[in-house]
Amino acid sequence: MVEVRNIYKSYGLTRALRGVSFTVPHGNFMVLVGPNGSGKTTLLKVLSGLTRSEHGSVAIDGRDIRNDSSQVRRRTGVVLHQNMLYGELTARGNLNFYAQMYGLRNPDERILQVVAQMGMTAHIDQRVSSMSHGMAKRISIARALLHNPDVLLLDEPETGLDEEGIEILKNIVIGKNEAGIRKTVLMSTHNISQWLEISDRVLVMAAGRVVHDGPSSMLSAASLRKVYQELVEVER
Repeated sequence: MVEVRNIYKSYGLTRALRGVSFTVPHGNFMVLVGPNGSGKTTLLKVLSGLTRSEHGSVAIDGRDIRNDSSQVRRRTGVVLHQNMLYGELTARGNLNFYAQMYGLRNPDERILQVVAQMGMTAHIDQRVSSMSHGMAKRISIARALLHNPDVLLLDEPETGLDEEGIEILKNIVIGKNEAGIRKTVLMSTHNISQWLEISDRVLVMAAGRVVHDGPSSMLSAASLRKVYQELVEVER
């Protein structure tokens, strides 16, 4: 479960987040939408612990990110616009590096698993700097899955992926582990129609605020676009 309470974040005189609050129940897939500059990326950075809010609280699986940041990071997998990979290393080398950071024992088998899951086995020993954007994105997603996190925080992860990559991503966000348990997923996207049908909830942001939070089943893609346009226009 992800619990966000009254988050504020500023960059200089610019207020990026203004009292953001919501909950993503355990095992739910929440889609986060909003125009450029609405605060989506800043929010995901706060949730991942990469930046700090000035006010409010974030708890992941009951652990406060300020007081227990190391444990929170072990429970979360993060994909941002930056792929967080070292270009001079191969895919295997990058994943070995992160496996050591997460303290994985005998990581070789797990690395092979996540690379195969992303359809990148043939490229495991290729340098990241020589990969296309889409290939590097697949390895970035593999990195986020490496330590088998309970929560995924994804910032437009479909950008650069081909159709096969998007299908793989869909299987990840709605898939279950061996115990039949789904991950908790919060994913920002500009492609509403592609993700609405398989998501559980939709969160709409505008000007750093949450302007809609509700179940996906209550909205069609067309009605969500209408609601989105009306709500976003009010905040402008």
